[in-house]
Amino acid sequence: MHARRDGAAVACLALAVSSAVRSGVPGAHALPVDGANGCRPDDRGPKPDLMVVEADMRWSAHLGEEYFGPDHCALEEGVVGGVGRRLLLRFDATTANIGERDLYLGPPSLDDNAFFEFSQCHGHYHYRGYAEYRLRNLKTKEVHKSQKVAFCLTDSAKCEPGSECFVPGAPAYGKYTCADQGLTRGYADVYPWTLDGQWFDVTDVPNGCYSMCVEANPRRALCESNYDNNETCIEVCLNKNPRSARRCGKFKRRGQWLRYKKCRAQRNGGLYVVPKGNLEGRL
Repeated sequence: MHARRDGAAVACLALAVSSAVRSGVPGAHALPVDGANGCRPDDRGPKPDLMVVEADMRWSAHLGEEYFGPDHCALEEGVVGGVGRRLLLRFDATTANIGERDLYLGPPSLDDNAFFEFSQCHGHYHYRGYAEYRLRNLKTKEVHKSQKVAFCLTDSAKCEPGSECFVPGAPAYGKYTCADQGLTRGYADVYPWTLDGQWFDVTDVPNGCYSMCVEANPRRALCESNYDNNETCIEVCLNKNPRSARRCGKFKRRGQWLRYKKCRAQRNGGLYVVPKGNLEGRL
C-alpha cells in the first residue's frame, strides 16, 4: 500500500507538451514546457539526482549466445541484428536516486503516450527514453551500438551502506511500482542482464577495446539537481577468436596495450573488463 505523497516528494518533467497536472493523484507532478533541463524556473527546492551504479555493470558484464526466432520481441524492439544465433554482451543497468527528493512519474495511462509506452513484450508501461546505452571503440572512436531504452521505473532495491548510491536517512521501504512509477531517494531501479534488451548485440562488432556506457535521463527531461553524474562507462575488450591463449605476457610499450587486452579477453571467455581508468588514452 502506498503512502500519500506531498508536493515535496514530487519531481517534475519538462517535455514539449502543454502544461498539465495528473488528476486524482495526491501531489501529482506538473508537465511544464518552460525552464531548462527539465526544471521549472520556480523549482528551487530539493530535487532528485540520478546516477548509474558502476559496480553492477562491472561484475555482470559477460558474453553469451542466444537464438532469436522471427517472432521474438527483441527483433520487434530492434535490439538484435537479425534472426538466428547472436553473440550478446550482457550487463546489469542500475540507476539510483541519490538526491534529496523522490523522482515521481505516477501511474501511466493511455493519456500519457508522450511519456509512456505499453510494452507488449513485457506486459507493462515503460517511460520512454529513460536511459541510453552506447558502445564506442576506444581506438577509432566509432560508436558501434547506441540504443535508447524504456524503463518501468520502480524501487527495486535499497542502496545499502558502503554502496555507491547509499543515502543516509533514506526511507526503510520503497513505494513505487510499475503501476505507480518513480524512484525513492536512496533506492535503485535494477535492470538485470537476464532481461530482454540488457545487452549489446556484438555478433558483427569487430574485436577490440570499447567504452561501454549507460546514461540515465539522456534528454534531461526529468528534473534533477545534478546532471554531471548521469553517465557511467566501463572499458571492455572483446576477442571472439575461439583459440585459447596460455600466456598473455606483460606489454609495457604503448603500442602493445591493445594486444595485451585482446589476449586477456581471449582467456576470459572472449571478454575482458578493464580495471577502472587503466586503458583510455593508452591505445
